Amino acid sequence: MNLPERPVVPTPVPSPVDGGVGSAARAGNGLLTRQVEAILNHMSDAFIAMDRDWRIISVNPAYLKLVEPLYLSVEDLLGYTLWEKFPDIVQQEVGHRYRAAMELQREDRMELLYEPLGRWLEVHMHPSPESLAIFIQDITERKLSDSILRESEERYRTLFKAIDEGFCVFDMLYDASGTPVDYRFVEVNPAFERHTGLKDAAGYTLRELVPDANPSWFTIYGEVARTGVPVRFQNEDAGLKRRFDAYALRVGGEGSHRVAVIFTDISERHAADAALKESEERYRTLFTSLDDGFCVFDMIYDEAGKPVDYRFTEVNPSFERHTGLKGAQGKTIKEMVPTHEPHWFEIYGRIAETGVPEHFTHVGAGMNRWFEVRAFRMGAPELRRVAAIFSDVTQRYMTEKALKESEERYRNLFNAIDEGVCLCEMLYDASGKAIDYRILEVNPAFGPSTGLHGDKVLGKTARELMLAPDRRIGMYAQVVATGEPLRYQTYVESIGRWLDIFVSRVGGEGSRFFVPVFSDITARRLAEQTLQESKEAAEAANAAKDRFLAVLSHELRTPLTPVLMTAAARELDPEIPSGLREDMAMIRRNVELETKLIDDLLDLSRITSGKLALRMEAVDLNTVVRHVCGICRPQILEKEVLLRMELDPNAGLVRVDPARLQQILWNIVKNAAKFTPDGGWIHVRTQRVSNERTCVRVADSGIGIAPDVLPRIFDAFEQGDEQITRQFGGLGLGLAISKALAELHGGSITASSSGEGSGSTFTMELPVAREEQTLKSTPLSPRPEQSPQQVRVLLVEDHPDTARVLAVLLRRAGYNVDTAVSVASALELGDANTYDLLVSDLGLPDGSGYELMRRMRETRPMKGIAMSGFGMDRDVQKSLQAGFSEHVVKPVDIGQLQAAMRRAMDR
Repeated sequence: MNLPERPVVPTPVPSPVDGGVGSAARAGNGLLTRQVEAILNHMSDAFIAMDRDWRIISVNPAYLKLVEPLYLSVEDLLGYTLWEKFPDIVQQEVGHRYRAAMELQREDRMELLYEPLGRWLEVHMHPSPESLAIFIQDITERKLSDSILRESEERYRTLFKAIDEGFCVFDMLYDASGTPVDYRFVEVNPAFERHTGLKDAAGYTLRELVPDANPSWFTIYGEVARTGVPVRFQNEDAGLKRRFDAYALRVGGEGSHRVAVIFTDISERHAADAALKESEERYRTLFTSLDDGFCVFDMIYDEAGKPVDYRFTEVNPSFERHTGLKGAQGKTIKEMVPTHEPHWFEIYGRIAETGVPEHFTHVGAGMNRWFEVRAFRMGAPELRRVAAIFSDVTQRYMTEKALKESEERYRNLFNAIDEGVCLCEMLYDASGKAIDYRILEVNPAFGPSTGLHGDKVLGKTARELMLAPDRRIGMYAQVVATGEPLRYQTYVESIGRWLDIFVSRVGGEGSRFFVPVFSDITARRLAEQTLQESKEAAEAANAAKDRFLAVLSHELRTPLTPVLMTAAARELDPEIPSGLREDMAMIRRNVELETKLIDDLLDLSRITSGKLALRMEAVDLNTVVRHVCGICRPQILEKEVLLRMELDPNAGLVRVDPARLQQILWNIVKNAAKFTPDGGWIHVRTQRVSNERTCVRVADSGIGIAPDVLPRIFDAFEQGDEQITRQFGGLGLGLAISKALAELHGGSITASSSGEGSGSTFTMELPVAREEQTLKSTPLSPRPEQSPQQVRVLLVEDHPDTARVLAVLLRRAGYNVDTAVSVASALELGDANTYDLLVSDLGLPDGSGYELMRRMRETRPMKGIAMSGFGMDRDVQKSLQAGFSEHVVKPVDIGQLQAAMRRAMDR
C-alpha cells in the first residue's frame, strides 16, 4: 500500500476502533471520521500517534502486528509514553528525528534497521500542533528479498561500475571447527581498489592480500552468513590503515556462505552510505539506497528526429526528494513540468545518440531548482535510453552565488575605502616557526597610506622589503595562530606619519592568511600631543597654584598664631580693664575672620581640583543643626534677631563628614545672620521629605536676593553687587563651597527669594543614611584622663613669639613645658629628659618636624602633635605617617590645641 502524501489526521488523533483495537478517550473537537478510522484500521502500513507529551493515543492493527514480538495488546501501549515503551530509541537517531519533527513542525522520512524486531522500517513523520502521526512500512522484504531482474545485466553492470562506493562479493572460509578465518573475493567493482588500495582482488583471499588483516572482519561476516541478518557497522583495518563504513548481507538462502558488502572508505570522508547487492538484488539494493536521485528514461523525438521530451521508466525513492515531482514513473517530463527547458532535451539526446557520458550542472526553472547531473546511455543505442544520477544543489548554487556577490561587494569596498589594506600570508620554517610574511594583495589606498607602491610590494616578503622586525612578525603570527585581532599604533619615519594598524586573521583555524588595515592618524596624534601638552601645562599651573596657596596660607597663618592666642588669653583675663578686653575680642574676631578667608580659599582649591577627602559617618541631622545654631546664637542675639528652630523628629540620620556638614550649615546660618537687619527673624527647620531624602531650610527676613542675582548666587566670589561687598565684606566663597560640599555628599542646595527686601530661603537636601550605614562599633571603655600636671610636654617652635605665647598658655593650663627651637636642640632635650608629648612645628631651621618625630620614636615611646601653616589633606596624611597623632593648622587656637593634646594622650 502506498503511503499517503500527507495523511488527513485530525488533532488530537484518537485510536481507531475497528479491527479489535482498543479505543482511547474520544471527546472534544477533531475526532476522526469513521471513514478515516476505517482507512487506518485496514491499511497495511503501521500507524501510531502521540500527543505533545509523547503519550501514545492511537495505534492501528498493522502496528500491533508489527510490534507483536514486544507487546501483545493495545492496553500495553495506549496511555504510556513512547519513551517508556521504547527506551532504546531515546538517544538513537530515530528518537532525535521524532523530537525534531514535533518541535520544528516539519515532516520527515527515514529508513532504519530496528534491531529488537530485526526488521527494516521506512518511517514517515507528520506533525501537527497537538500530535505526531507516524506511518511505518516494513521494507525488510524489499531490502533482502530476491526479485526478478527488471533490466539487463548490462544495466546492473553500468550502475555497478558507476557508483562511488566500494562493492564486493566473497565466500566465507572456515577452519575444521567451523570458525570463520578468511574469505575469498568473488567479485569487486572498480571503486573497490580506490577505497581499499587492493588491486585485482577477485579470486584472492583477504589474508593473501592483507596477511595482518583485522580478525574481527571474519567474525562479523561469518555471523552475517550464519544468521542471514544484515549488519551496518564501522571498523578499522590496521593492515590497510583505513577505516570503513560497511553494510553486509548474506547472498542466497540459509546455508549460503556468500556475503556481499557495500562500503566506503571513511578515513577521509568520515561518512558514506553502503549498499550490497547480488545480481538483481544487488542492483535493487543499490538503486533504492542511493541518497542521490536516480532515474532511467526513454528519449522522445519529433518527426524531424529532434529530441523534445523523455518518459520516466524508473525512479528511485530519492527522486521525489530532489525534484519535488511525485508519481513520475510512466510520465513524461513535460506532463509534469510543461515549461521544462530545451537544453535538457539537447544534452540527453546527445548522450543517447553518442553514448558519451556527461557531467554538468543546470537549472530546472520549472522546478525552481539547480541540479548536478551525471548522465550516461543505458542499453543498446537503438533504445535511446538514458540513466541519470543527480542531486539538488540549489542550496550550494545559491551559496556560491551569494559568495560571488559577496566577493564583488568585498572587491568594491576593498578598492573604495580610504584606509590602506593588504592581504598577507604568514611563512613558517620547517619547525613551524613564523619567519616572514608575503604580501599577496593591496588596495589602491595602500600606497598613499604606507608610502609603499603596490606594484613594488606584491609577491614580496616583508624581509625583502625590510619591513619586518622579528617583534612584528611575532605579533602577526600570534593573530594567525589564535584568531584574536590586534590593534596597535606606530610611527613610520620614511613617510613621517603615525599609523593605526588593525590586524585580523582571514579564515578559520589553521589559516595562514591575515589582513592589516592601515589608518593615517598623524593629525589625531598631533592633536592628542597638543592636548597632552596643554593638560600637562594646566596640571603644572594647577600644582603651582596649590603650592602658592599652601605657602601663602603658611606665611599668613604662622604670624597670626601668637596674635590669636594673645588676644584670646587677654580677652578672658579678668585683671585687665573691660575696655581693653573688648579690644582684645575685636582683635580675636578679625584674626578668626582672616583665618576663615584663608580656609575658604584652600577649600575652594581642594574642591575644584578634586582633592577634598570626606570622612563619612552616620550622624543625627537635628543634633548637628542644634550645634550650629548654638555657635551662631551669640552673633544673632547681639543683633536682637529672633532665632526659631523647628526640628522634625523624623528627620533621621545622614551619612556625612560631620565637620563639613557643620561648615555648610554654619555658612548658611551665618549668611542669614549677616544679611538680616536688627529686629528681624531667622527660621531654621528640618523636614523628612521622602524615605530617601531629608532637608534643612533656613529662611530669614533679610535684604533678599534680586532676581538677576539668583542664578549666580552660588558662584565663587559672587555677592550680588559691589554695594553689598563694600557693606558686608567677605570674598563671596561661602555659598560656592557649601554647594560643592553638599553635592559631594549626594545632596543639593537651592536658594529662593521674592526679590530685594523680601528675605530669602536656602534649602539643603541630603540622602538619608541606609540602615547598614548607621551601625557603629561598640565604644571602648573610657580611660581615666591625665591631668595636665602629669603630662611633660616638649614644645618645638622656631617662631619666637609663637613659642613664647604657646609656652605661657600651656603652663598656665597646668602642663609641664620645655621649649626648643630646632631639631638638634629638641633631640638634646629628649636625650636628657623624659617627655610624654611632643608638640612641634613642621618647618624647623635644621630639619623637619617629620624627621624629629621619627627620630624621637626610635628611642622612646612618644605621642606627638604637628603644627603647621600647611593644612591640605596630603599635609595631614604626611604627619600621620610620620607618627604624629594630630595635625593642628595655624593659627593655633589654644582651646583646639588642648583638645588635640587630650585626644593624643587618651589614645
